[in-house]
Amino acid sequence: MRLLKNLTITKKLLVIILISIIALGTIGFTGLNYIQIMAQNTKEMYEKSLVPITNMMQIRVNNRASDAYTLELLLTTDQAKNKELNEQLTSVWEEVDNLLSANLLLPSII
Repeated sequence: MRLLKNLTITKKLLVIILISIIALGTIGFTGLNYIQIMAQNTKEMYEKSLVPITNMMQIRVNNRASDAYTLELLLTTDQAKNKELNEQLTSVWEEVDNLLSANLLLPSII
């Protein structure tokens, strides 16, 4: 405190400004560092959680479409329509297989 008492007002203001600049710089650097960490964690959460959930929802939609195609296949007597329904069933299940193979980490969500 004795050191500040002997300084002129100009030098005291410069000391206060320098301390403020150092404090603001430290706070800014810390904030930017934590923002980068948060951005990385958000990206990881998106890739590991949201994308598999979206794929699971698509699998549910495909399962319901498969059920509808199967029921229609049971009720339809037209051979051309039956062939078309069989092709649709095949394509739906191929998409389900592709979605499941793309998400090998899926059991960690369930």
